[in-house]
Amino acid sequence: MVPRPDDPFAEGLSYEDILPLQWRPMTGTPAGEELLRLNRDNEAVLKVAMVLGEVRPDPGEDPSAATELAHLDFKLNVLLDLVGRLLVREEILPAAVPLRLSARGLEWSADPAPSPGEAILVGLYLHPSYPRPVELPARVLETGPGADGRVRVRFEHLSEAVEEGLERLIFRNHRRLIAQSRLPRGDG
Repeated sequence: MVPRPDDPFAEGLSYEDILPLQWRPMTGTPAGEELLRLNRDNEAVLKVAMVLGEVRPDPGEDPSAATELAHLDFKLNVLLDLVGRLLVREEILPAAVPLRLSARGLEWSADPAPSPGEAILVGLYLHPSYPRPVELPARVLETGPGADGRVRVRFEHLSEAVEEGLERLIFRNHRRLIAQSRLPRGDG
């Protein structure tokens, strides 16, 4: 695809992942209370995804972190992970697809694909043990040819807090990918 002037990947960071994703056409633009609720719910989902995705040092690795509070925090994280996995078993998530995410847009393959110019609502599940998606209103910029064409959308009507939450999530994941690429590889 040729970059467009309104390309959501032209500036800022993006990262690639494989996540459960669904989309549906929107009838009209969210406004008023509906838009407020959508942004408030997305802020909450982003905060939870950030907390669940935190990598904390093992209390055994750092003697100063081996406090009772760190131990309780670890137990709570284990409990949250287990409860999340139980919820995922009950919830039927959409298929995970390879995607590219920025704070301004998203790109993935879809069959069938939405039409260019169409307003859609994208549901993106950000953490495997939290079966609640961010629901991002978007406008389809372009779709690639073929049955499994690439779809590129630009998000619309996101609050500043949701945009900042996406930026933090993307930055964290981008930083992790860089750190993992610098790890020495074993000779298996």
